[in-house]
Amino acid sequence: MMKILLALAVALSVSVALSSAACSFKKLTLNVKTRSAVCTKDGEVHEIGDEWKGPSCEKCSCSNNGMQCCST
Repeated sequence: MMKILLALAVALSVSVALSSAACSFKKLTLNVKTRSAVCTKDGEVHEIGDEWKGPSCEKCSCSNNGMQCCST
């Protein structure tokens, strides 16, 4: 019985932690100067493959699919 309660508590805490994160997605934009696809966030240009933290401490990444930012 204790093992079941422990497993339930762990599952509940993991689901609460995962549900507090929210993600947003933005398509790639064209850098007019370099004629290459890039991600833009808050006026900053990020190349494909870049990862960074945004001003609100969200974790962002730029890939061939676009930019994804997730709150932590």
